[in-house]
Amino acid sequence: MPLLTGAVLVGLGSSVYWTFAVEHLTDAGALSSAASRTFLGIVGVASVIATLTADLLLRIGPRRAFVAMTVAEAAALVLLALVPSSLTAAIASAVLFGTAYNATLAIQAIWSAHIFAERPSLGISAVMAANGVGMLLGPLGAGLLAGPFGLGAVLVAGAAVVAAAGLLAPRERILAVDLPVDH
Repeated sequence: MPLLTGAVLVGLGSSVYWTFAVEHLTDAGALSSAASRTFLGIVGVASVIATLTADLLLRIGPRRAFVAMTVAEAAALVLLALVPSSLTAAIASAVLFGTAYNATLAIQAIWSAHIFAERPSLGISAVMAANGVGMLLGPLGAGLLAGPFGLGAVLVAGAAVVAAAGLLAPRERILAVDLPVDH
């Protein structure tokens, strides 16, 4: 349950960034509508950094890695919420989000292969479905809250949801050669 619940939470919180980051930056004047494609491109390019996730797991263990990545992703959301008029902050947020979001998903995928060792394809499907549920519901809830509270508050709420997923970090070894689990 922690794996799938965490996947829903990551989907919920992350969807706020995917749905509203560009609008928030454009409204604040940090981006033109044309520059928004570049912003999303930076998020995509930064996701390549997440290819180092297995190394991170080996170095600091699955629990610390998962917590670090959910905190980093939450920080990207908060940065965007608090300083939407700064292009420098927007770029930093994009790099942080692209890296952390994809590393978080990678850790959940590796974790699913451990939990569903007999049927790894079922495990990854379950994690992606849980994440998808969050991705579908997140924009609806965030959209309802954006009117009365504003996009900055919605981004902070998304950060809180992603950070809450960090509380559901793996407690067991998820790689055959990973470090002892930290408690």
